[in-house]
Amino acid sequence: MSCGFDHELVSVYADGELRQDRVLFVRAHISGCDECSSMLQEMRQIEITLHSLPRTRAPYELVERIVMRAGPILQRSAWDSVKWTLGAVWRVAMHGFAIDHNLEESLRRESPPWVARWVLFV
Repeated sequence: MSCGFDHELVSVYADGELRQDRVLFVRAHISGCDECSSMLQEMRQIEITLHSLPRTRAPYELVERIVMRAGPILQRSAWDSVKWTLGAVWRVAMHGFAIDHNLEESLRRESPPWVARWVLFV
């Protein structure tokens, strides 16, 4: 029987990625729900198990196929990087360093890694 709680929230909480304003809400639910508490423990055990597995380098052929299929995503011009940088600087100048979650995810996903590090200080 399901408790009806949003299990995606439990998953995001287990990953440590839940927005701070939701953490207490999820903690309160987990403390009183055996089903979600068990689910959280299972997720944490899976994480521990995955981290204990040995890591090997991906075969060159696999990496090459992934890069070839990604194509246009990885083929950004220098001008694209300049546009992303200027856009990020403009947003910071206009809004300070309070970057909302959606914009942060967009910067991480769409901008070159050095831009995300520079803007988000990661």
